[in-house]
Amino acid sequence: MMSDTESNHFADPAVWLVVFLFGLLLYVFAYPVVLILLDSAFNITSIDAIEPVITITFVPLKWLIDAVPVYEAYVDFLEDRLLK
Repeated sequence: MMSDTESNHFADPAVWLVVFLFGLLLYVFAYPVVLILLDSAFNITSIDAIEPVITITFVPLKWLIDAVPVYEAYVDFLEDRLLK
């Protein structure tokens, strides 16, 4: 049990907001990089066990690519640079 001088920093909502925003940034900007690299190295879309997971996790990013032209340009830039 915690004493009066100790506090639980994970009970603070601001900590969870920072963790959520950091995770969202990683998902939006790093996840496409990981998918592009894994697909070029292993052709992961042909693996039957992984394909449904990738399809489900990529749906929001596909919507973002279709709705935001700047994000589409970012993903196209990544593909051009990473697949050289």
